[in-house]
Amino acid sequence: SFFPPLFTLLQEGIGSLKVVPGGLELRGQAAILDALIASSVRSRSGRNLVVESWGNFTASARSHDGRLLARFTI
Repeated sequence: SFFPPLFTLLQEGIGSLKVVPGGLELRGQAAILDALIASSVRSRSGRNLVVESWGNFTASARSHDGRLLARFTI
């Protein structure tokens, strides 16, 4: 069956993206081609978190029921 090898691959990760307890870990750079939706994004201790955009960058905070609480656009 195709699914067990795919499931094993996803457990181990793909390239610099690894599955770790509590979430995903990305080592290096990645291009997000659409929206990135996450409960938290953080860098390693002592390292800067760098976010680049070819256009505007918008960050939003929402309540547990999806209501918009805050938004900023750069």
